[in-house]
Amino acid sequence: MGIHQAILQRLDVSHINDGVATFYNVDSFKNTESWQGIPIIYDLKSDVKGANVRHLTIDEYNNKTYPVDEYVNIGTVQSAKLSQDGEPALIGDIDITDPKYDKMIVNKEISLSTGFIAHFDNVSADSRDISGDVAPYHVLAFRRNGCLNCQPNDKGAMILNCEAPKSGDIMAEEVATEPKAEGMFKQILAKLEGLGKPSATIPEEEKIIMTETSPTIDAAQIGNVIAERDALKAQVDALVAEKETARKDAEWKVLYNTLPAAWKEKEPEMRAEFESSPASFAVKLVTFTNTVPQVKAAVGNTACACEKDAVAEMEKIISAAEKSTGYKIL
Repeated sequence: MGIHQAILQRLDVSHINDGVATFYNVDSFKNTESWQGIPIIYDLKSDVKGANVRHLTIDEYNNKTYPVDEYVNIGTVQSAKLSQDGEPALIGDIDITDPKYDKMIVNKEISLSTGFIAHFDNVSADSRDISGDVAPYHVLAFRRNGCLNCQPNDKGAMILNCEAPKSGDIMAEEVATEPKAEGMFKQILAKLEGLGKPSATIPEEEKIIMTETSPTIDAAQIGNVIAERDALKAQVDALVAEKETARKDAEWKVLYNTLPAAWKEKEPEMRAEFESSPASFAVKLVTFTNTVPQVKAAVGNTACACEKDAVAEMEKIISAAEKSTGYKIL
């Protein structure tokens, strides 16, 4: 429907989350490929003046238990990258698939807020630092200035182009930024398609000259064409295998951040088990995770309250669970 560029998150600065000043380390956002395909969820409560918007929890999103009358999927993040010039920031291209919300963006009526799981270091009562790779699972969208907290804490998070670029501009940009491997892939396919095909139409007088002077094609020439075709096919197969390996590496990197500490110590064994049977591994991980307290909360940049007594009680539960299971809960 419409592709828009946005600053998803300013980095190497602190934002207030759950009442705590949280430092967003730029290194934790270098895994930009993990944002590909992340859903953009619009909070319908932002249309109500007296309401409050909130991020989905990871359990709500994974189990699809969030209220369907309060949230609607309006698109996806198509790509993400770190800014090259100016202040550090996470920049993304968002594809809005619902015409209603694309029109709202054109009218400058929507703001965004990132939602992800993160680990923390240097934790104190009033500050903490994000460490390790973040694991995104949604981007929250809401009506700008629509409700009580319909403003992102990160005032630098914004949609940069409200008018979607023209199709010709998009194609030109895609060609300019086309990855080297994909460009080579297309060139090889073009060569394969051209093998054995006649060239462009030749004027009649030139056909006569070529017929008189061109030697007859023999078996050796046919063999050369076949050999060239096979060589190009081998290059295609190698590129496909390379892209498949990169895809598997990216999927494992995101999943790795969610593994218990003891499992990470056996990474080769865990990865082999995951790749041989992803469904069985997922059941095993969920079953294990449900036996220990959940301590990871969604981190976003909209304001929400945090009960310190509840946090203290959870820390006691975590300590007891670590002693009984032998695992360090991070």
